[in-house]
Amino acid sequence: MSKIGRNGQCHCGSGKKYKKCCMAKDEAIEAQVKDAMEVKKKEISSDWTT
Repeated sequence: MSKIGRNGQCHCGSGKKYKKCCMAKDEAIEAQVKDAMEVKKKEISSDWTT
């Protein structure tokens, strides 16, 4: 899937620009995934040290 530009049409089909429609929601989900990955990395690294 290619990256959607801020001024492109939103992928949800609303007809709005991406920045006015789903950009904030998508960025929040991306941040949650990144945080979850960091937690998992810490869990894995702590398993190796004990």
